[in-house]
Amino acid sequence: MGAPGSGKGTQAEFLVGQFGMLHISTGEMLRDAIDRRTDLGELVKPYMKNGHLVPDHHVISLVEDRLSQSDIEAGFILDGFPRTLHQVFAMDGLMQGQGLTLDGVIVIDVSEETVVERASGRRVDPETTKVYNLNIKGERPPAHILNRLEKRDDDSEEIIRQRMASYHQETDPAVEEYARRGHLIRIDGSALPDTVFEELCRRLESVEQGS
Repeated sequence: MGAPGSGKGTQAEFLVGQFGMLHISTGEMLRDAIDRRTDLGELVKPYMKNGHLVPDHHVISLVEDRLSQSDIEAGFILDGFPRTLHQVFAMDGLMQGQGLTLDGVIVIDVSEETVVERASGRRVDPETTKVYNLNIKGERPPAHILNRLEKRDDDSEEIIRQRMASYHQETDPAVEEYARRGHLIRIDGSALPDTVFEELCRRLESVEQGS
C-alpha cells in the first residue's frame, strides 16, 4: 500500500526477484483492460483519467477473478489492493474462501511533493511495458530507448494531486484498520529504491522471526 508514485510497483518487483512470488498489480490490470477496450476498461477509464479511485465492486471483482487462478499457490504480492476499508473486508472474505493467510501489509510513506516530482519523470516503454523514471537514479532508462518512451495521462501534476487527495480520503482508513490488527509494516519510501528495499527486507525478516 502507498500513495501513487510511492514506489509500490518497484518494491513489489524487488520482492518478486528476491522471493520468487507473483506480483499482482490492480493498476496494471485496469490499464490493460483500458488498452484492450474491454467492457471493464470502458467502465473504469473515466475514473482513472480524472484521478479518482475505481469503484470498489469493479476492483473486487477483478481481484477475485485473479485470485481464482492456480498460479497464486506459491505466494503473491498484491500491489494497489486493498485501497479502501470496504476492500479490506472484501479481501478478508476472498482469502478466507480460498484458505489463504495474510502475512503482512507493507505501507510505503512519501510526501506529496515527492510523489509529484516522481510522477513528472515517470515514463513507460510501450514495447515492454517496463516503467522508468527520469528523476530517480537507478530507474533511468537506457539512452537508446528514450525516444519511444511515453508518459501516462494520469501522471500529470493535476491528476496526481487529485489522486493523492483520493488516497488520503479513501485509503487512510484501510491503513488504520491494518494497523489496529497489527499487520502493518511501515517503510519510509523517500530514499533511493535500493535503500528502501534493504530496509524492507530487514523489516520482513523481523516479521518472519516473530511469527
